[in-house]
Amino acid sequence: MSIKKFKTMALLTAALVGVLASASVTQANSIQISSVTTTLTAGVWDYAYSMSLTGSNGLTASNPNGNSLFIFYDVYGLTGTPSFTAGTTAATDWNVVVENTSGAWLSGQSSLVSQGGTNVANDLASVPNVRFQYVGAGFTPTSTSAIGTAHIYSTGAPGLYGQYAARWIGVTGNTEVNSQSPLMPTNSVPLPAAMWMGLSSMIGLALFARARRQARD
Repeated sequence: MSIKKFKTMALLTAALVGVLASASVTQANSIQISSVTTTLTAGVWDYAYSMSLTGSNGLTASNPNGNSLFIFYDVYGLTGTPSFTAGTTAATDWNVVVENTSGAWLSGQSSLVSQGGTNVANDLASVPNVRFQYVGAGFTPTSTSAIGTAHIYSTGAPGLYGQYAARWIGVTGNTEVNSQSPLMPTNSVPLPAAMWMGLSSMIGLALFARARRQARD
């Protein structure tokens, strides 16, 4: 196999691993991570989180009880500039901030406060967080809305479930918070490329075989 073909396959299988490792666990009203894909390019992983907002809930940049936002805590190996790709909200509706601590921080924990409660997350002051701060006009979809994709770039390979929190406007008009366990870059030694390739290939073959069986049924 040529080097060019090998690199192409590595990119595709790395993305496949990310899709299958999607860590969507929150189903209640929230700003939530619907899925995540991870793509490796020139030693940097692009963690692309597809973000959604459940229907009848809202985003605001002018609520005195707390503006809308979401945060990824302790992103190991962070590199480059995080970004937001438009969905039902524009890229310019989100201000991306890299910071070592977020919210009300004390003794290694960050508290994200709302009228509906407080989310407490472990937050190391030595490892940066990435905060996506809503700065757009008021937005309240009638059904679950794909608001866009948050991109975080890291030299760390996937393999660690980190901490995430969001604040938004609930159906009652009060601010609310939610949390989730997203796939994050690991702080340990990354898996060799050959192991990523092998894992991805096995998963891909299993899915292909299943699809063929279903097609024959």
